[in-house]
Amino acid sequence: MPIIPLEIYDVEESGELVLKHKDLKDALITSSAVMIVNHEDKSVILWIGKGSSTRIKFAAARSSRRLLTERGLSYRVKTCDEGDEPDWFQALFAMKITGRSRDEPPTLEVLSILNEMKAVKVPTGFEREACIISRDFYVPVEYKSSIMGTETSSIKFEKGSYLPEGLFMLPSGAYCPRLLVKNGKVLGIDILINQDFTKKDALIESLQQENNKNQTQIDSLQDKIKQKDEAIKSLKEEIIKKDEYIKSIQKNITEKDEQIEGLQEFNARQDKQIEALQNDITQKDQKIGALQSDLSIKSKKFQDIQSKLKEKDQRLETLQNGLTKKDQRFETLQNTMKQKDQQIGTLQNTIKQKEQEIETFQGAIDHKNQQIEELTSSVEDREQKFKEQDKKIKQKEVEIEKEREIHQETKTRLENKIKELESVIEPNTL
Repeated sequence: MPIIPLEIYDVEESGELVLKHKDLKDALITSSAVMIVNHEDKSVILWIGKGSSTRIKFAAARSSRRLLTERGLSYRVKTCDEGDEPDWFQALFAMKITGRSRDEPPTLEVLSILNEMKAVKVPTGFEREACIISRDFYVPVEYKSSIMGTETSSIKFEKGSYLPEGLFMLPSGAYCPRLLVKNGKVLGIDILINQDFTKKDALIESLQQENNKNQTQIDSLQDKIKQKDEAIKSLKEEIIKKDEYIKSIQKNITEKDEQIEGLQEFNARQDKQIEALQNDITQKDQKIGALQSDLSIKSKKFQDIQSKLKEKDQRLETLQNGLTKKDQRFETLQNTMKQKDQQIGTLQNTIKQKEQEIETFQGAIDHKNQQIEELTSSVEDREQKFKEQDKKIKQKEVEIEKEREIHQETKTRLENKIKELESVIEPNTL
């Protein structure tokens, strides 16, 4: 009977395998997972696309074990990822691809033997994998149907078309043969598979999936920590900018202080000039007082010096002219003093405005200092939270490592047990 080289299945998210591709190139889609059965080297190849979802990957892992159980015996599972295909995978493109077919239905004699074997209850902990009658290999196939809304299922035996060529052995830890003998003749061989062995494989697969899930969570937490670190870095940069802004404000305040100090020096010089003018005016007042005293003496002597009245009148007129000039100069000095008083008032108002601006700047600086203290406190709180999260992550990693060691020890014990059983039981050949 000819061997079909390749079967190509699409893996659905539900775990169902759909046989629909006739070209391997058309089947390899980035968003999918593909199961390829290669009967030439007795392998079940699982190809995973880069864009396939996590759910499809898990479904593909489960389906590969189910398909391996269906093919059974000497078939093995191989996996490869898109973009990392080995050389042996490239060789598959040159092979013939065809759909799965069934042979003709069993004869009535064979069907009678199959029904008799099917009627015998399978021992607890085992399930029927296949039956061998005469020289043919039959596998149980479940058929489901719906009648009037009621789901029904039935088991029928179909002749297998994919038996590998050559001599092979049944794994002693997984399979157990059972003979149907009548009248000293072996009518059939019932091949039973140990359910505990399958469950252990499923448990190991489940633990591996849980480990992958935990690793995904750890990667997610590490990404969050990186985001928090970037946020802290951004806050530090913002604080540095605030410090530079505060330094510029302090520099501006220093410049204002220097301007105020210059104005104060200018006011001091003006005060000295005003004091000098006041001294000059006092001296003029003293001279005027002396002149008035002299005029008083002259008036007393007026009667005595009538003869010299004209000369005295001229001299008096000259003195009066001089007094008029003194009065004008005195008035000018008074106006100058008023202007200086106005300038002093203006400078005082300017100084008050500068003091108000300094108080405003000081309030802004106090507000910025308060904001910086709040930001510093917030950053310290976040750093503390990040340390706590990091501690939890490390604890989780320790727990995962302990679970992995336990799983590894369990797997090692199972493998040692299988080797012990294989060394004790002699190989069975068909």
